[in-house]
Parts: sequence; C-alpha cells; structure tokens
Amino acid sequence: MAKPLEVYLVDVPFEDINESKVRPALVVRATDDEYYMYKVTSKYNPKDKFRKKHYYVMKDWHGAGLTKKSYIDTHRAIAMPKDMVEKGRVLGKITAIDKVGLAEFISNK
Repeated sequence: MAKPLEVYLVDVPFEDINESKVRPALVVRATDDEYYMYKVTSKYNPKDKFRKKHYYVMKDWHGAGLTKKSYIDTHRAIAMPKDMVEKGRVLGKITAIDKVGLAEFISNK
C-alpha cells in the first residue's frame, strides 16, 4: 500500500492524448479506490511563468530516490487507480526539508 509523500515510478496517462509515460509521481492522498499524485519531472524552464508558479523545486531530490534534479508539478493532483500505482516501484520518500518546503510552496500559491 502506497503512503503519502512516497515517490513511485508509475505509468502516468497524459491529460490531452490517449498515451502515457512511466515517470516518478508523489503520493499526496489516498481514497478507497485511488491515489492522488503529483507528477515529478526534471524538465523546468525558470522563464516559463506557469512552471515557476506551479513547480516546486525539490531541495533533496536524491534523498527521495531520484537520479536527477527534480520538480513537483503541483498544478493538479492526478487520480490513479490503486492497482496501477501498486504495480509501480517505490523510489523513496520526500525528506523533511521538502515536506516543509512543498507545504509552504502550496500555501503561498
């Protein structure tokens, strides 16, 4: 069972086309049937106002089991069926510095 703040490597569907991509995602909430997750990406352009507003810059990405500098897309939590997430692989869990930083980032949006 996935726990909040764990980072999973899962097959995440795109919003606008009928395809998906295996990528890291952060568990933010669970219901009986689904996990709500934020996508994690290594793509970031500081000149892009949308990304600057919605992408949290992870401070301890390595501590969360990620292999490169990463950003949490807080624009929208995506609902994923529990069985799809649980088929994925746990990479790690965000550390205290990012737990606090992410909470502050979201509350200041």
